[in-house]
Amino acid sequence: MKSARIVITFKCLRKCAGCCNTYNSVMSNSQTISDFSILKEYDVIMITGGEPMLSARSVIEYVGLIRYYNPHCKIYLYTAYHKSNEDLKWVLEYVDGIQYSLHAEATPSDIDDFHAFQNCISGYPEKSFRLFIDNKVPHTVNVLPRLWKRVEVKAWMTEEELLNLQPNGLPLGENLFIVNGLTIPKPTL
Repeated sequence: MKSARIVITFKCLRKCAGCCNTYNSVMSNSQTISDFSILKEYDVIMITGGEPMLSARSVIEYVGLIRYYNPHCKIYLYTAYHKSNEDLKWVLEYVDGIQYSLHAEATPSDIDDFHAFQNCISGYPEKSFRLFIDNKVPHTVNVLPRLWKRVEVKAWMTEEELLNLQPNGLPLGENLFIVNGLTIPKPTL
């Protein structure tokens, strides 16, 4: 299976220790793109950031552009942010699933937002939801197991630990792309 990870923004409200966007081994394998036709050969496409859900509208626009070039791929959103059930419901109509992360720096407000996220996704049993919780999260998290395809609670990997598992920083068969700015490119026919 061929997969692509797409960084659509580097904007983020957090300054997480160990953000993989600071890992040279990962970022040195990236390619900047402004033409999404390159994505037509991928089976799975993961939209990530920074924090993509700081602009739900941008997520929807990028998903639409990806689907234009590759209507049969699976599209997953990687996020650690939830403030609006309306934005989430809107995004859920367009993606196949979400990877949600609770980082070590999670605040009580982040935990409350996560619980609201779980309530919102309970109406989407056909979607795939995966959860990562850093084992350093200092607050109680109530997980509803029936909602999640996979739940992992463990330490966030350092760059060295990541390289021990994935020598070039990325999983085999995965490419990393960085969108050139937040302007949505117009498809060319």
